[in-house]
Amino acid sequence: MAKGQRCFVLGQEKNESHGDIVHPCVRYIPEVFRGHKWWMVYTPYYGANAAIENPLLCWGEENGNEAPTTWHVEEMVKNGYAKGYNSDPNLYYEDGKLFIYWRENDTERLLARGLHRGTFVKVYSENGFNEYEEPVLVEDMEYEDKETCPTFIKIGNEYRAYSMHLVFKNEKLVGNHLFQKICSYTDLLGLYSQQKFKGIALWSSNSPIVSYVYEQSVKFTNCNRLYRPWHIDLFQYGNIIYAIVQTNQGGGDICLAKSTDGIHFRLYKKPLITNKTCAGVEIYKPTALVVNDKIYVYYTFQSPNREKFNMLYVTSMELKNLFEEIV
Repeated sequence: MAKGQRCFVLGQEKNESHGDIVHPCVRYIPEVFRGHKWWMVYTPYYGANAAIENPLLCWGEENGNEAPTTWHVEEMVKNGYAKGYNSDPNLYYEDGKLFIYWRENDTERLLARGLHRGTFVKVYSENGFNEYEEPVLVEDMEYEDKETCPTFIKIGNEYRAYSMHLVFKNEKLVGNHLFQKICSYTDLLGLYSQQKFKGIALWSSNSPIVSYVYEQSVKFTNCNRLYRPWHIDLFQYGNIIYAIVQTNQGGGDICLAKSTDGIHFRLYKKPLITNKTCAGVEIYKPTALVVNDKIYVYYTFQSPNREKFNMLYVTSMELKNLFEEIV
């Protein structure tokens, strides 16, 4: 896919975020919500500062038949904390309500529950919102995480969440400083990494606002051995579920995978976007959707001329043409 066009969230370049954008999740609502069809939730992460990584809900300006490149902040979904931080927002729409999910990491209310990470939800109606205090996804392990970058969808009558199941460190050797130092070198050389991808974690519930049950983690098939998948977003088209995948935490590609059973995902052979595509560095989590048989991919990357500043771009392609290219 082409590099596409740069996107902006108006007014954000003048505050501490400097207009930085990561973790976008974009959805199209044809029946219109609060006067708009295009909605996005994202977090800033300027300078890799987790203290400002707080989810912002935005609506997009109509751009003819194309996806928006200009966005306006509706409101901040959740403020930051004295302890811990937010991350990984996701947007789901149903029956006139906008469900905004975000993760918390080592915040006081999680630690009080014996948890390290948890995903919470705030539900917007046309005239207000309800925020729920109990997390819908939970993780009590410090160095392993089954709920990284969750996506919420509905299949039939069942609500599902799909997230990345990751191991960050070998818990038994965390205090071994020599081992940690050696691992930092072997990771750079592509020989050994503590970080492991254990698969897409599948969760289910009978409601979008109550606790989801973890079922299993399933790895991608047809996955390049150099890939360690990091973040995903999902969309449905016809009877197929597609995952748009960030293949590595840093320096990775953006690839597409499909599932016909909602459990097993097979990666297409060719990536959609690479660092060469955008002439940038540090591609980060993409989001994708199909509108009028055209796929739109929003993704972020850093400019090589401005360290740790993340820019949002959108690119598009006729879906049938895309499938002909990536098989």
